[in-house]
Amino acid sequence: MQIFLPAGCEQYLASRTPADEPPSYELFEVLFGPNYQQKIGEGDWPGQGDLVVEDAASLSGETLDEQQWMTSRTTKAYNGLRKRLRVLKGARTIQAQLISNAEEQLRPFYDSIEQRIAAITLDLTTADASINPYKRSLLYAERLELKMQKKRMEARFVQPLLHELANIDEALKDTERERRELVEAGHKLGLMRQ
Repeated sequence: MQIFLPAGCEQYLASRTPADEPPSYELFEVLFGPNYQQKIGEGDWPGQGDLVVEDAASLSGETLDEQQWMTSRTTKAYNGLRKRLRVLKGARTIQAQLISNAEEQLRPFYDSIEQRIAAITLDLTTADASINPYKRSLLYAERLELKMQKKRMEARFVQPLLHELANIDEALKDTERERRELVEAGHKLGLMRQ
């Protein structure tokens, strides 16, 4: 799936550090517009399945009793968690695309490094014992430097994106757990329909 981001959005997301909190619902709406979920394939906006409280008492100006108030608050909390889940799923889709883009851009460098390492290894394994010790040490040093260069590139361009993806996955898991616990409590207290 190809994602088209407005100007500046990809740079913003790529600049985020692992310490940053997941982008808020309002921020994503500002970045991508009110229909951003459709753009990244996460369904309709707003998401289908949100609960609606038929609160005739509040609409007519009457005071809510305790049960109505708790039902209203539970429903708002449920809908808020669903919105958070949609935002996090959208963030995860974008983050995965950024990782794929970074790996694709680094692939030519990785390939050239791997080819040179393979050539050095072949020289070291096929050369006879009379090879110049100085040249042998240079080949070992070059091979080690190439491996370290690849690790540095991954640490700079890929690992931060993977760390952010792990943060988003953790937030998704926590939010889903909160939603599940809220539904269970709502059913037990009679605040939500089965």
